[in-house]
Amino acid sequence: PALNRIFPGDPTETLTNRAVAAISEHAIDQSDYVIDLHCNARHSVLFNFVRTGSSPAAHESERLSKVFGFTTVLSEAKQHGFGFEERLSGLMADYSLREGKPTLTVELTPTHDWEESSIGAGVRGVLNVLRDLDMLPGEVEPQPRDLAIIEDVLGPQLRVTADRGGFVHPMLPVGEWVTEGQTVVTVRDAWGDVVQEIVSPADGYILAYPHHKNHAAASGDIVVFVGAVHRSEESTAG
Repeated sequence: PALNRIFPGDPTETLTNRAVAAISEHAIDQSDYVIDLHCNARHSVLFNFVRTGSSPAAHESERLSKVFGFTTVLSEAKQHGFGFEERLSGLMADYSLREGKPTLTVELTPTHDWEESSIGAGVRGVLNVLRDLDMLPGEVEPQPRDLAIIEDVLGPQLRVTADRGGFVHPMLPVGEWVTEGQTVVTVRDAWGDVVQEIVSPADGYILAYPHHKNHAAASGDIVVFVGAVHRSEESTAG
């Protein structure tokens, strides 16, 4: 099983479960705040995946995401009946929040590579949180304006899949605003013919194109993530 799907783990189960249980006991349980660093697709928006909810820890997580300086993407833990939304459960963030600890899941970029702007932004964000919590002296430092960071709070993150296998051709840059029904990806076969035009399921921003370096995708593969603008209960009530 994937490590970040089985928190808090089980010390009597598989090796992965045992490792997760050790992290839960010796790291998370002894922490006041949690920052979980991840990699994302190349050239993606730098964002923090933040679990939403009514608890003080959830509200503090959203605040700290702004302090960190990345795009904030809110997500509610669900498993069934939500279409394009990420089907994620058993995350470190889920366990941390359940234990009352604010947590950020930081999506850096890219996987299996060094990108100095991303590394610098990640270090800057972590230091910002430490300064905000008075763990280090100094003031919070804004992230550079040339990074792919969106000021709007987004959520949910929508995962859009290909019905046909082929080569993925992104139509728009990451961070671009798109409207529901707008073509965001074309899938072409080996002869260059378009076999599918993939549209955005909602108004929002392009977060990432998680294609491989050869741009190949199989049927059912995720080919684009779209972040809809989050609508709070207060904003939708009026």
